[in-house]
Amino acid sequence: MTNKNSRLEWVDVLRGIAMLLVLWGHVDRVDRPFFVVTGPFKMPLFFAITGYLFKDRGGDCKLFFTRLFQNIIIPWFILSLVWMKMIYALVRGRPNLIPAYLYNFISGKDFWFMPCIIIAETLFFLICKYISDVRLRYAAMLLVSLVGIILSHFGIAGFAMIDVACTAQIFLLFGYWFRNNETLLREKFSAKLCVGLAALYFVLLGISAKLFPGQSIDVHTNRYFNYPLCFLMSFVSLLFLFLVAPKVRANLRWIIFVGRNTIVFYIVHYHARSLLIHGLHWLGFTMPKTLPWFVVTYLFICVSMSIVAVIINKWFPFILGKKRVRTE
Repeated sequence: MTNKNSRLEWVDVLRGIAMLLVLWGHVDRVDRPFFVVTGPFKMPLFFAITGYLFKDRGGDCKLFFTRLFQNIIIPWFILSLVWMKMIYALVRGRPNLIPAYLYNFISGKDFWFMPCIIIAETLFFLICKYISDVRLRYAAMLLVSLVGIILSHFGIAGFAMIDVACTAQIFLLFGYWFRNNETLLREKFSAKLCVGLAALYFVLLGISAKLFPGQSIDVHTNRYFNYPLCFLMSFVSLLFLFLVAPKVRANLRWIIFVGRNTIVFYIVHYHARSLLIHGLHWLGFTMPKTLPWFVVTYLFICVSMSIVAVIINKWFPFILGKKRVRTE
């Protein structure tokens, strides 16, 4: 599933699946079993992919921060519409609202993953830049993860999701470790191994359900009800997904498309959901919290986000840090 321009489509598939799971979780917040089953890999998968795709680039700070600005910060600023809120506040003669908008934007109160991934990637880059020995890099990433857990425990460094970004180093470490050992891991790939990993994951889920009924991992709030068990479930599920994804031969073009436009789906879907709810409310209809209506909302979001992503990619690719493709 690797195309000619060397883009790893199986990585896009994983990212697309994770994004679709995130969207469903935001639509159907009452489905507790969904969060219990997907929690160990849903958000960790995004960080693991970042670690897998990371390239040292010689530790070039200017190149790293330029790409971070183009690919994450600019799309985040534009798509979040925070600039529109500030302009609207000025037009209404209420500039006093601007600090609150900026605070919510930077702190992670709105779109928490954006400041978190910026801090997480920066920490990861700095570790790789200043620590040349791979084993010491691993140790440093684990240490920073431990620091994140401690900070979160004492309610420190929650602004801009710094504590969560620190803890997330353990998931970036998985992707980085997998990339460094990929050849060996691929050689050991077998159907029995994958079945064994899947079986182990569900056994661990069963143990979790027995010992910690109803508890689920929440990366957003750094909630891990039992650290050894939670991280073990994450690593087993991530290893299974990374091994199996390249073997999938199904036509997954739309999921690949979602994976390549996750930042659009993640940020703009909040606007789409709000538009749907307020539109129905304006028509005098209150959406019931039932499965059929969750499905309707989910499909509306998926379709509308796909249209928005196509429009942005075709006419405004600079928003995503991409160059416009010229057609002869």
